Amino acid sequence: MIRIGSAFGLQPQDIELDGRKKNAAQNIFDIRNKIIHELDMNLYAQAGRGKRKRNQRKVEDMKTYVETLLDVGVSLTNKVSTMLSVPKELGTNKGEEND
Repeated sequence: MIRIGSAFGLQPQDIELDGRKKNAAQNIFDIRNKIIHELDMNLYAQAGRGKRKRNQRKVEDMKTYVETLLDVGVSLTNKVSTMLSVPKELGTNKGEEND
């Protein structure tokens, strides 16, 4: 998210991703990477019960993670949208008469 924001010249604080949220976002992406790796299938594992181990995550923790990412994503989207907005007078088509 920081890289996306910086591509538009935004700083982490511009998208409300500083301090606690920045640390939380890094933790969330670390957890996301662990989840993805846990989903990798091992075709060579022996069949049978108890061969897979799943990490348990609390619903409240996951809800907090999702809400944090959504908050930052909305902030980033709003900032970029504002930056990309074109004033009406500049957005009129050439050749049109202005009233």
